[in-house]
Amino acid sequence: MKVILLADDEELARQVLTTVLRRGGYQLLIASDGDEALDMSRRYAGEIDLLVSDIYMPHMNGVELAKTLVKERPGVRVLLVSGQSVLEVPSEMPLLAKPFTAQKLQQAVEQVLASPPPAGS
Repeated sequence: MKVILLADDEELARQVLTTVLRRGGYQLLIASDGDEALDMSRRYAGEIDLLVSDIYMPHMNGVELAKTLVKERPGVRVLLVSGQSVLEVPSEMPLLAKPFTAQKLQQAVEQVLASPPPAGS
């Protein structure tokens, strides 16, 4: 079973993402911000296959979280999501714009999991 670390500061968005991803058969580690997600990753002994993170969160944004996580866990893949205009996202980090359907989320997750790990992994 693939493990996804999910980070989103909006409770409703987190609940929807959780429901869709669990229906897809994924095991989830769920965090309400970047700091909590990084702490969970550091305490979790198993492999994390994918980070799904909102970009705009307090304390640590999703891009910073993704960069740190990729350094600490080579091979982890990243899918960023955002409901706001995004100016600077590294080209190697796929972005899914909110709102999206459950089907679009599942497709994006499957596509990212099937892709090569990020550069530097």
